[in-house]
Amino acid sequence: MSAPDAPDIHIDADFDVWLPIPTEWPWQDYPDVHTWADTVARAFGDAYDWSEQTRQWCIDAVTALSVDAPDDETRLAIIDPDANWVFFTAVLWSPTDATASVEELAGAGDDSSLRGVELVPFVSPTLGEGIRGTRYVDDESSSHDVVGMVQHAFRAKGLDIVVMSSGYDLLLLQELVPALDDLARSISVG
Repeated sequence: MSAPDAPDIHIDADFDVWLPIPTEWPWQDYPDVHTWADTVARAFGDAYDWSEQTRQWCIDAVTALSVDAPDDETRLAIIDPDANWVFFTAVLWSPTDATASVEELAGAGDDSSLRGVELVPFVSPTLGEGIRGTRYVDDESSSHDVVGMVQHAFRAKGLDIVVMSSGYDLLLLQELVPALDDLARSISVG
């Protein structure tokens, strides 16, 4: 799930809530993304009595999340049992950039924000003090839809670590903030 020279990032998330999205194959017992995605869709489909069309939607969604991830990013997803949405979060890391503040890593100063960025202190038991930033931006499409963004930012062990989440469904994003907070608290650097 990470590049060979990536730092030792540990995510001890609640895996009853979060689905890890692998990006390198083989992964665990899965030889490739297609076998893994089919297994995910079968598990959800059997558990929630999904149609074949819904299972294919799930396969397509988790495959896209897996194959499109950059090397410096770990992705996790929550799949709605009613198959209305797949929500994913990215955990990003890079060497500490002294020219950027933790507040900026959390989204402060984003000129595209439609109103001020809400910054609140956030403490992780393993990463220490950080910031959670919440902002709303225009997606710059012709319809000018609003995207909500929640970013948890930390600076620890020579790394900038950002947990980035966003979505068009602003109510869903707000409902998921406790799960996002728990995910951010579960991260540590070895």
